[in-house]
Amino acid sequence: PTHDGDNIFDELKSQFMKSILIKEKDFLPLKDYELAFFGGGKIATFKQSSAHDTDKRFRGKSALHFLYKKDGEDFRRIVSPYIYIYMPKDKYNGKEEDIELEMIK
Repeated sequence: PTHDGDNIFDELKSQFMKSILIKEKDFLPLKDYELAFFGGGKIATFKQSSAHDTDKRFRGKSALHFLYKKDGEDFRRIVSPYIYIYMPKDKYNGKEEDIELEMIK
């Protein structure tokens, strides 16, 4: 049997994926962000500053934001997806200027 929590998660995931796939969206500039590392420094993401003067609604959350409008609505919505990046071992040649990061899919 499925749990109501499963249905809620599936619905949230579906709504999130629909918002990500919207073609007309406005990305907000990256500002006041920290680069957070995971997995022994192999994976990174951009997150809002954890500083006390950062708006507490965004503190520690994803630093990537975009605005979009749903059909029939007069207001714009904001989505803040966490994007995780990494550098495959075979792409590193020892030169910082040649670093190529890839998004984890």
